[in-house]
Amino acid sequence: MVRAFIGIFFPEDVKEYLVSLQRQLEALQLKAKFVEPENLHISLSFLNNVERDELEAIKSVLDKISERYTKFELILGNIILIPNEKFTRVIALEVKSDILESIRKEIVKTVDGESNPTHVTLARVKTIENKPLFIKGISKMVCKETSVKVDSICLIESVLTRTGPIYTILHKSYLK
Repeated sequence: MVRAFIGIFFPEDVKEYLVSLQRQLEALQLKAKFVEPENLHISLSFLNNVERDELEAIKSVLDKISERYTKFELILGNIILIPNEKFTRVIALEVKSDILESIRKEIVKTVDGESNPTHVTLARVKTIENKPLFIKGISKMVCKETSVKVDSICLIESVLTRTGPIYTILHKSYLK
């Protein structure tokens, strides 16, 4: 069995921007698990445990989906709090792209898996020590709309370890 998901990784310059946002968040008196720079991604569908012999079929489906789309750009927007401001469990960055949303829906329809509207998880919140200060700090954060070129969709293995997950790209499906 392989613990797997389908997603998109970022180029180094975008990762640097995302890490700069994480550093700003660290100053807001919260206890959180920040996503490691090498693991920053957009998840399109979490497949959970997949039999190894099913991987080839998933790769084939991803290749067929990718053939129907041309390379495109998405926009990373503002900070979002999931599920909401009163009970924050995840701090993320919004992703704006109708094309990516179409791809996500097609993947869920044909491959299955758990899926949420696209976003970039920056941190998983354990506790927020001073909620008013946190909300004020979030509102003052300046997020620049950042354009990201998307040219592929990845099938990714996720191995859980004590220090965090290790992601390995099992397959890349390239857009036209």
